[in-house]
Amino acid sequence: MIESHFNKEKGVLYTVVQGTISAEEMKRHSDEWLEKLEPMATQRIIEDSSAARPTFGTEMIDTFTETQKRFLNKFNIVRHAVVMDDPIKVAMAMLFDWIMKKKKSAYKMKVVSSLKSAEHWLMSDK
Repeated sequence: MIESHFNKEKGVLYTVVQGTISAEEMKRHSDEWLEKLEPMATQRIIEDSSAARPTFGTEMIDTFTETQKRFLNKFNIVRHAVVMDDPIKVAMAMLFDWIMKKKKSAYKMKVVSSLKSAEHWLMSDK
């Protein structure tokens, strides 16, 4: 299950990912929100995936990289904080982040262990 809501006051898209989740579900959800969000200079995302059980692995990195490129067609900068604590999920997220950094992408991602840390990092660019 994936649920999201946009907090206009903070300018943050909050997403909770729980239970068994496929790459197709993640991509579909990202595409839906990409259509809903208004263009802005910086899009901030907090994703709580601490209770998610993905059915995919590193083979989906290219697919997710392409999805994130589409976000950068709409926003100048994307700051994406992911809350998780499972070592395997953290490693996958860090690999994705490393790829985006290597490409000198404006898509910035950080893996954190709490919502408070996620909000702090997202707002630290102001």
